[in-house]
Amino acid sequence: MSFDKGQSLPADLETLLERCFDSLQKGDLEVARQGYLLILAQWPDQTDAIYFLGVIAFQQGDLAQAEKFISEAIQADDTDATRWLSLGAVYDARGELNNAAHAYRSALEAEPTLADAAYNLAITLEQNGEEIEAEATYQRFLNLEPNDAIAWCNYGALLKKMNR
Repeated sequence: MSFDKGQSLPADLETLLERCFDSLQKGDLEVARQGYLLILAQWPDQTDAIYFLGVIAFQQGDLAQAEKFISEAIQADDTDATRWLSLGAVYDARGELNNAAHAYRSALEAEPTLADAAYNLAITLEQNGEEIEAEATYQRFLNLEPNDAIAWCNYGALLKKMNR
């Protein structure tokens, strides 16, 4: 699948979004990016396209563009936990631990059972020296995912570091 300038767009936005997402899942980032840009040319407020342009930018290592697009998508809908989780990953990649923690907390406010947000928050808090809150957040994650061996190891290492 490709998106040539002369190619007619599917009349159905959902079909085009699915095609772009399929390309993204297959790792064909440039085809997905071009498709999302075509969507935005016709539907400038299509926040899924904006968000996924941020995801693509993140995967390509362009953290500034990733933050721009994902933040724009969050402004349109700040209740989407996945968008907050992705923004946290951008901040983590830049070493901005306070911003990352804020984003992960926002993801958990939007979706309290989002295990990835709890785990990422626990790690971020630990890296930031906030051990007591990290401990509580590891516990929260382990209540959601009790069979995660790596998380149990990380939690145990934190407790050891805290002399517990």
